Amino acid sequence: MKETIKGNEMEKMLQARGFQILDSEGCINSTLVVEYAVSLGFESSLNSEGILEFSKNIYTVVKGPNFIKGDHITVREWFEVQLEQVIGISVALESSDDDGELEVFLHSENEEELSIEELSKLEHLGITQDNSLDTILALIGGELVLLNG
Repeated sequence: MKETIKGNEMEKMLQARGFQILDSEGCINSTLVVEYAVSLGFESSLNSEGILEFSKNIYTVVKGPNFIKGDHITVREWFEVQLEQVIGISVALESSDDDGELEVFLHSENEEELSIEELSKLEHLGITQDNSLDTILALIGGELVLLNG
């Protein structure tokens, strides 16, 4: 599902979060608005009416009666916590959704942080630097719910 925010709503959100988007004359600097929105994971585009909009993919993962809903970063961070509870290893994951499809995989920094035994266990479980989303979902007992949006 895509979350879409109109330009003026994005401006308000950025200002509420403390981003400085005004130029020296007190006018909104649209270049800064776009840069800050992109840094928060949004993509910018003009709608059919020529109005600036920002959007990002939102994912929902269900685990029993609980669920998490958020962008790929929020979901990845939740996966890290869930995996540690299930396999007993604090794992750094990486995520992307560049093509509109969620991918979650082992972060390369694990090679420096984890023991050889822990890395072996992760590889044996199927958590690698390739897309490991299905494996992670199976291990934590979660399900990615796709919604049309």
